[in-house]
Amino acid sequence: EISLGLVGSEMCIRDRHSIADESGLGTQAWPGDGCHPRYPPAMDIDLYAFTDFREFLVSWLKARPQRSYGSLAKKMGCSKSLVAAIVTGDRVLQDHWIAPLVRATGLDEAEARYFRDLVEVMDSSHRDRRQAAMTRVTGTQRFRKANSASVATWRLYSCWYYGAILELARSPGFNGVPADIIARLGPALTLEQVEEALESLRELGLLRQEPTGEWTVSEVVLTSGHEIHKELVNLALYRLYPELLELAVESLDRVPGERRRFAFATVGIPRAALPDYKRLVSSFMEQVIALSTKEGEVEEVYQIGVQLFPVTNEVEGD
Repeated sequence: EISLGLVGSEMCIRDRHSIADESGLGTQAWPGDGCHPRYPPAMDIDLYAFTDFREFLVSWLKARPQRSYGSLAKKMGCSKSLVAAIVTGDRVLQDHWIAPLVRATGLDEAEARYFRDLVEVMDSSHRDRRQAAMTRVTGTQRFRKANSASVATWRLYSCWYYGAILELARSPGFNGVPADIIARLGPALTLEQVEEALESLRELGLLRQEPTGEWTVSEVVLTSGHEIHKELVNLALYRLYPELLELAVESLDRVPGERRRFAFATVGIPRAALPDYKRLVSSFMEQVIALSTKEGEVEEVYQIGVQLFPVTNEVEGD
């Protein structure tokens, strides 16, 4: 479950299981001299346009009729079923198969490093390694200026101040000046962060400046080039939630009591009642969003968060 309080926008998650070996990909082998088969170049598909290595493989296979699961497996020295399982996501891409796959797809040294990072993001079981790899991916994307919408979407869901800037932009007199935004949102932000956020929000079509100089927040649906996979959304949220909780803790000292409200409850519940509590949380957040859209002019930006989690461990065998 992914629930985000972005008014007028939603996340579309594509199904990676979109290719089958019998879908017309072809079965011919790539040409070579018999002893040293020539690996086909990957330049017909731009690797840097992808943040999911499986999507790249699907596009690479479809790019030319002679490419297939079978021909790719032959170049890698593995079974056709293994290649199919890796591409569809039924199997993780193990480290010892990365180098053969890189050679088979004709990636150069820089592309190979980027490809390894994509694999780390999608298939690593270690959250810290996935986070570090995603940081390298977004850095490469930013340098290459490729698939910027996907990178901008990642930032939107992983940085607390993107949503805060959007809401602040609804206030009268918002001028889009980074220094003024920092003055409102706090000194913890840097000019670079705010400038990057403004650029990404404009890229996504969520924020635009009219010819008159006025700033407008757009109610758009994030689709097509703005799509990122559920794995990346989860990774973004792993980064976002701790930031939000840290902001909440800091506000205890920074914000006077009359400007904030904290409440919590520890309750014992039957397991069968958990869906009811989840629906209650979802309903509350929907009411919060609805109330914010019908009230008067924006004067302040507040962060409202609700957490529902167990403090007990499951009993083994239950």
